[in-house]
Amino acid sequence: MLAHDSLQNYNVRNDVNLNRIAKMFATLTSKGQITLPKEIRDRLALEAGTVLDFQILPDNTITARAVKPDARRIRGLLKSPHPGPLSVEQMDEGIARHVIQKKSSSTRIRR
Repeated sequence: MLAHDSLQNYNVRNDVNLNRIAKMFATLTSKGQITLPKEIRDRLALEAGTVLDFQILPDNTITARAVKPDARRIRGLLKSPHPGPLSVEQMDEGIARHVIQKKSSSTRIRR
């Protein structure tokens, strides 16, 4: 029973340490920039180029969250393997080739 009590006290002490509120300061530059303290960058796994979402709460508390990457944000970064848009004629030719291939493969299977 003594071991259980000491384990319970250990967990409570660790929970308090994990949930502690740390005061950290940053100075606003003349360009309106700040450097986030290292402890914040480490805890949130922030790297250079990370986009942050800021919110101002009614009591003027500011919250910041890292924006998770979204596939829509990288759209257009990769070069298309196609030289440009297809013409109607090129689309018709492609469809015709596909239909011919489909018919020839289905007739081979039936024989």
